[in-house]
Amino acid sequence: MRAIVCSFVFLVVALVARAQAPSLPQVQQGPETMAKACRFMLSFSKDEYLLDNVRSFLDLVKLGGMESHAELGVQNMGDGASIAVLKIVDPNGLEKPEFVKAYLKMVRTAFSRPELTVCAEDRSPEVTLFLLDYLREKVEDKELEGQIDSTKEYVLKQAGSPKQWPTQGPVSIGGPK
Repeated sequence: MRAIVCSFVFLVVALVARAQAPSLPQVQQGPETMAKACRFMLSFSKDEYLLDNVRSFLDLVKLGGMESHAELGVQNMGDGASIAVLKIVDPNGLEKPEFVKAYLKMVRTAFSRPELTVCAEDRSPEVTLFLLDYLREKVEDKELEGQIDSTKEYVLKQAGSPKQWPTQGPVSIGGPK
């Protein structure tokens, strides 16, 4: 519930800010500005990957609830939603059909408007594509395989070509040396 209220407040603030935008001076929007915006947004939450939002969305969908109420919590998270899934879902639960169906709905919501994804690194669907490919290999239901393929096509269309994805430097495990 708290996540929904926070999402609603954020949307109201965003709408007010957008309404005020014409009166504000133009600001250069480059990678550094977006990175600062990403860190600023996440600084308000102790839950860096919005795990509670993702968990709530998946639980609601699995229970047959209306996901539209939980969409605000994961909307435009991009690849961050799949990262959260890998953090909260038991590996044995990944292959269950009810999880896969809920995950596919969440992915479509998370990539619904990639241009609004605050964290640039979450616009590239690398983790999402990895997880979709993994699920495609593991599920045995032909209808579910088709849904996974359809979702993968949707994500690729939404994210654009790989050359449009934000570039990241090499990742070192264990932090900088």
